[in-house]
Amino acid sequence: MTTTLPRPHYTPEVCIMIKIVNYTATPEGLTDQMINTCIETVDNRIYKLQMGYAKEMAGYKMKEDQLTKDILNAINDESRELLDKQDLVDFLLDSQDTAKKKIKYEKEMKDVKNKFKD
Repeated sequence: MTTTLPRPHYTPEVCIMIKIVNYTATPEGLTDQMINTCIETVDNRIYKLQMGYAKEMAGYKMKEDQLTKDILNAINDESRELLDKQDLVDFLLDSQDTAKKKIKYEKEMKDVKNKFKD
């Protein structure tokens, strides 16, 4: 069974009898795949650099999530005044630094891809 609907809805009886696989392809996704294949083929060094950027981005995302939890916990700590919480200030500064690094890596990844788009 195939469909051209972007988000098909089937009855539960039909869902039990078949396995639904979403093979939706977007132009952006296909372009990214082609660029990555070109980068890997043409210059393996740049491909490895790009993969390193992707790993760094994943690390920053996990660090941002942890910092968000730490900041919320520090704010909710009622044992001290908000202005006396040095750990909160440290978390906020670390969060700001992490966000700047993440933006820098995103820009570098975009620049590498744009080189190969042209």
